[in-house]
Amino acid sequence: MSAVISEIIIASYLHDVGKFAQRADIAELRDESLVGQICKLQKGGWYSHQHALYTHGFIEKYRDVFPDGLNVMSINKLAAYHHSPSEYEEWVISQGDRLSSGSDRCNIYTQDQPSSDKKPLQFYEKPMLHIISTVHIPERKQNQNAFCRMRPLQEDAILAEKTDTVGSGEYRTLWDAFVQDFKKLRGLSEADFIDALDSLAERYWWCIPSATNTDADISLYQHAKATAAFASALFLYHRELGSETQSALENNAEKKFLFIKGDISGIQSYIFDLKTTKDSAKLLRAKSFQIAALGEIMSGYIVQQFGLSKANILTAAGGNFIVLLPNTKTVRERLSHIQLEIEEYALSEFAGKLSVIVSDGTAASQQDVQKEHVCTLINAIGQDGDAAKQKKMQKALAKNGHVLSELYTELQQFGACPCCGVLPAQPAETGGAARPCKNCQKLIDIGRGLVKSSYLKIDSDALRHFGQSVHVSRSDQGKGWSSINTFYSGHPAAYLPYTAPWKDETKGEPLTFEEIAQKAAGNKKIAMFKADIDNLGLIFSSGLGKRISFSRYADMSHMMHYFFSAYYTWFVHTHRYYSSQTKEDVLYADVIYTVFSGGDDLCILGPWDAVLQFAADFQVELVKFSAGNDSIHISGGISIASPGIPVKNIAQMAESELDKSKEYKKHGQIVKNAITVFDTTVDWETYRKLLADGKKFQQYLTVQEGHAQLSAAVVYKLIDFANRAKAVSKGNLNAHNLLWVSHLHYMISHNIRNAEIRDWLLGFGANTETIIQSRIAVSYGLYTQRTN
Repeated sequence: MSAVISEIIIASYLHDVGKFAQRADIAELRDESLVGQICKLQKGGWYSHQHALYTHGFIEKYRDVFPDGLNVMSINKLAAYHHSPSEYEEWVISQGDRLSSGSDRCNIYTQDQPSSDKKPLQFYEKPMLHIISTVHIPERKQNQNAFCRMRPLQEDAILAEKTDTVGSGEYRTLWDAFVQDFKKLRGLSEADFIDALDSLAERYWWCIPSATNTDADISLYQHAKATAAFASALFLYHRELGSETQSALENNAEKKFLFIKGDISGIQSYIFDLKTTKDSAKLLRAKSFQIAALGEIMSGYIVQQFGLSKANILTAAGGNFIVLLPNTKTVRERLSHIQLEIEEYALSEFAGKLSVIVSDGTAASQQDVQKEHVCTLINAIGQDGDAAKQKKMQKALAKNGHVLSELYTELQQFGACPCCGVLPAQPAETGGAARPCKNCQKLIDIGRGLVKSSYLKIDSDALRHFGQSVHVSRSDQGKGWSSINTFYSGHPAAYLPYTAPWKDETKGEPLTFEEIAQKAAGNKKIAMFKADIDNLGLIFSSGLGKRISFSRYADMSHMMHYFFSAYYTWFVHTHRYYSSQTKEDVLYADVIYTVFSGGDDLCILGPWDAVLQFAADFQVELVKFSAGNDSIHISGGISIASPGIPVKNIAQMAESELDKSKEYKKHGQIVKNAITVFDTTVDWETYRKLLADGKKFQQYLTVQEGHAQLSAAVVYKLIDFANRAKAVSKGNLNAHNLLWVSHLHYMISHNIRNAEIRDWLLGFGANTETIIQSRIAVSYGLYTQRTN
């Protein structure tokens, strides 16, 4: 990356830092002597864009923090003069700012404007709208807007709140913390400085609106990052064409940008297809991490090939990414070679089990990224990605053929890896069994260290074997390493969701699935909970309506990914459930094993009773996150199995249950927003009630002082009635099934003497739906009583 590009990127990130300082009322940064130079005189006789004065003062005051070799005076001019540019590079920043702002600006604040009898809000009092709360899809109730907490991005800060004003004092508190951490960037190289600055801006600017005169749902962070992406792409585009003029910069019709869509295909099959139960916990964790890391490696490799930064990675989550490049001949020619390199890498690393797809790119003009056209552009980028999926691996297969001859020879000699069953095993030690292939062995090592590591390094400068590109450590290894889930200034931040209960934490040995099952109440089984956000495509394509922009698109992706990664991890480590086995509250972190979580979905394993409770609790957290937005909800499926069953089979069962939740209907319409367990699908409110009823069954079935209040035989009959009612609902109208109601009443009246319990049980027979749903509560109670 050239020094000029570095200066443009840093200046783009910092061009609006003055808005933060101005709202915090940091008066010492304002230099009145520069008013006429930096600000614009308006018709009313006052100067606009006075935040630029604070930007100039900030960069000047902390000039010693910036990397050696960069021209800080140039960075300051580029950043502070973006509203009054006079030189070409200043116009580049100005145009990047306009493109970022122009695609974002719209007035959506109408429902939150103060009424006429209230004092109008000052510019610094308008809080940042929580973008997830503003999503609305057709036929759903319009949600009341909620707001972001004026706090660093950590722990539960991501949850929406209703407070609709902020004060300069809150800005000042946040500013002081930001400055202290900014000063810790001193001594970093250019590349490390940019990466660390991005994470610093994300931490402190995520909750600050970039504008308060119109919209207030674009964060200062997303606006700064988009400005850096557009400005750096424009600079490289016009440099190659030799058209470095203001008029060329302002040509809105020219296709100057190339948006690349990246995708990883075959994820579910790759993660869960384990050929042995040995080391399965470590391999599951490492494989799911590998998917996320691959997206970072590939997107990072692409931008580095063209001298760009992570600012040009517009979105990256769950193995998918969108990258912004300049649309030049050099880029297009090099991109074709990069596609081949990546395909050959995937063949070598995964033998076709996993594919990495990179689109040919969608060309776009500055006009295309404006708010009235951006929805069409985003759809075109998606279609370009879909077209690339139809041609996956074709470049590599055309060059190398469809037979991997090198692997064939080693497979003949050593046999297939006992873990993946795809790549050749390593030679067996004397008298021993075949050992895992080098790739699987490295994954086992990463999986062992991942959950207790505090630092991570992912090298994207070259396409190496995964084990050579990714490194984890428990201790700070210095510059270039990312801190995991805990922010340390000077390090980029990495959000990882991996948790595992420990057998011996000092030795780094997590519990096996068999040992996790022993923590279950009654029946010693494990459960898998798989869940994802409903209608995700509709949320991103239509949820913001005419407000859609790249910044909002990126912010929605960023917020959801943070919720399912960093927030999820914090939740697991701070929330408890009541374990009827130990008769005490237990941290979820002591029993829950994370298979994957991030983007918009999650998959966990744990004792069956803990997982059932976790599902209910986590859905409540999503409601808090979205401020109760009816357009944002989750569906899930839970499978329960013996711990010795292959994880692939457990996952297939959980996926089947999730599919049923996605088909859940009310009043004849598919509504989703449901959970399926014990082959029964219900909405979340009903599920919580049935869990409580299940615990009642447990209480009544438990032998106390020599007897139980309910016999297991009576409870088993309720399952029979549920099955008969379900058969009737599906059209099986034989006499035995049709008489389920009278048989239920007869059984209860002749076997239950306690009036309270009798009335409670009769409630399950209120109608066909309630008796079918009772299967969840009944099964829960019975599972607590079984010992095998």
